Amino acid sequence: YKAAALLLKKAYKTASNLLPEFDKNVREKIWQLSQLEQAGEESIDKTADCFAQILACISTMEDTEENRRAMEQTLYHIGRYIYIIDACDDVKKDSKSGSYNPVAARFAEDGELSQENIQILQTTLLHSRNLAGAAFELLPYNPWSETVRNVICYGMPEVCRRVLSGTFHSTKDIKV
Repeated sequence: YKAAALLLKKAYKTASNLLPEFDKNVREKIWQLSQLEQAGEESIDKTADCFAQILACISTMEDTEENRRAMEQTLYHIGRYIYIIDACDDVKKDSKSGSYNPVAARFAEDGELSQENIQILQTTLLHSRNLAGAAFELLPYNPWSETVRNVICYGMPEVCRRVLSGTFHSTKDIKV
């Protein structure tokens, strides 16, 4: 990590000089997320919201207010989804190690999620996916639109299914 950090230091400095407000906002949100996690925040919504806001910061680069708002909502809900699905994927590992994990703290018993809690998590994850998809459809078409649409419509639900069924790291469950 140290070698990569040294290699990227100059590029980061250049980027932060070009986009100082973006850099400030992202640093602030990362600090807030770190504080929540260090305090052992039990609310998934608070920590997921903080992470989602980091991704949403990218939307400030959009050219119109209409596009900015649609991009902000798309990225916010993708960020919320990423934070929660990652925590779901790490429940067993984090329960064993005692590492911070809001999903484990709220929903797991002995490092396991009950079927009822899996349903609750699936609902919130797919809700964020649906909101991301709805906001994405408001953005103008570009060369990446079909790829992003594929990720939102097919990739995110499949990752949700595989993580919550415990088959995400298995190659046996992959549908082609």
